[in-house]
Amino acid sequence: MGEQEQRFRALVLIENVDHPDDLKPFWGKWEEKDGVRDDNFVVIRVDEVASGTIVDEGFYMDGTSRYKYVVPIDASDEHEFATKLVDLQAVIGDGGYIILKVMTHFPLYPQNASGFITPSELDAGEKDHPFYKNKLVHEGRQDNSPGFNPWG
Repeated sequence: MGEQEQRFRALVLIENVDHPDDLKPFWGKWEEKDGVRDDNFVVIRVDEVASGTIVDEGFYMDGTSRYKYVVPIDASDEHEFATKLVDLQAVIGDGGYIILKVMTHFPLYPQNASGFITPSELDAGEKDHPFYKNKLVHEGRQDNSPGFNPWG
């Protein structure tokens, strides 16, 4: 089994959090520190989401989903993921989330697509963060997205 197959990837859907900053005690622990990244547990991003459908070629928010945030996570293995999930439970409590395990990971597509950051999204970021200071995050299509992980 190759390194890619050994990793545990999941999307964590979170419901009872008012603002993404409320999740910082969880994901902030695994940010880059002094130029060092911990590849054993990677919080790829935190996205605020809304449920809805496409109506007349536009998005109609129907508000039926109770989940407010989606957090893609890439861990070295299932044990590492479960160990770190205890920290998430401390922030949001039991039952405030659901885990969708990634059964098959297709790294080529997101790697080729990279990410895209609008000017307003860039302005909303933390300007003191090393990613901004070192120009690793910039306006437009991102290079090496997602997360600079060597395995995808």
